[in-house]
Amino acid sequence: MVKNMIRIYVTNLRKYNEGHIIGKWLELPESDEQIEKVLKEIGIGQECNEYFISDFECSVPGINIKKNSSIDDLNEIADNLLNMDEDEIKVCSTIMKNENCTLDKAMEEKDNRLVINLNRSNSNTYINLAYSYIEHLFDGDITKIGRETIEKYFDFERFGEDLKMDFNIDDDETIAVSNS
Repeated sequence: MVKNMIRIYVTNLRKYNEGHIIGKWLELPESDEQIEKVLKEIGIGQECNEYFISDFECSVPGINIKKNSSIDDLNEIADNLLNMDEDEIKVCSTIMKNENCTLDKAMEEKDNRLVINLNRSNSNTYINLAYSYIEHLFDGDITKIGRETIEKYFDFERFGEDLKMDFNIDDDETIAVSNS
């Protein structure tokens, strides 16, 4: 996994209020020592203990970074991301965006979720969704869906018309179909 998926620009709040922008970029995850060094370089811990995040870059959609976010919390998030593979990050990102939750909550939920990639081919996205849903939730067995759902979505008339073209139909419109 790529290191430094989260970059934050940490700014000295006191100096900012005095009209000066004193800050530095910090790439996360980072060691506590390096974080302390950056904070010291911008004057945090000496005369002033307040900082804010005035800018950020994050390659994972759904991570909520605010100007008053804790550097320690963001560092922990970045560390967790570093230990995840690309698919896990994608699932967590989707959960965070859809449910407006934290990475911790998304990580708890990720194994209980069905993940469907709707862009697996150039065909219709909704068709991919339906096929994937049936494939994953019903092991590809359409009979497990339930009669009511099948009747609601299946076009029996069109299917019957297709079958009619495949069979010889008697004058009384009776056909005999092999059930094997």
